[in-house]
Amino acid sequence: MGQPQGFYRLHPWRDFDPNLECMAKRNVMKSTITCPIATITETLRFLQASGKNHCEGIALWLGTRERNTIHVQTVYEPAHRAEADFFHIPRQSMFQLKEYLRQNRLFIAAQVHSHPFEAFHSDADNRWAIIRHTGALSIVIPNFAANTTPTTFLNDAAIYQLSQDNKWERVPQRTVEKLCKITP
Repeated sequence: MGQPQGFYRLHPWRDFDPNLECMAKRNVMKSTITCPIATITETLRFLQASGKNHCEGIALWLGTRERNTIHVQTVYEPAHRAEADFFHIPRQSMFQLKEYLRQNRLFIAAQVHSHPFEAFHSDADNRWAIIRHTGALSIVIPNFAANTTPTTFLNDAAIYQLSQDNKWERVPQRTVEKLCKITP
């Protein structure tokens, strides 16, 4: 069978969970992600509920791919433990997530989480990101999402994408709306 070539190759030294990386069928850097406004509303509900307890919140956008477009189908809040400056998804919750993905033929389109103050990708975010394939998106919402609405979501968010060099790079604000489209 052999080892996949080029970009499809798994890098166990880099990937927290190679099984999740396998879900990345191809490079998504040039893909557009579409997300219904109802999913953004539900995402914010999860993040704001955690924020009321002064804890980071985490939500995963699960989707399907059609050519160069990723369609977010649902938002998933994994069971997790959190404090003001971190969240942790236990092994059993990761197992349940993988089972849900398999049963529903979905993949993780993006991870979305909140921070207590400014939106940025911390060292912990870099190290413990759930998705680790080239082109993966990590979206950080400031102020525990307390002041974010579906209308301000893309402006408030700091969006990061994993490069081929395994570095989380901020998506310039001028290209955010080309990369992420909110749909009715």
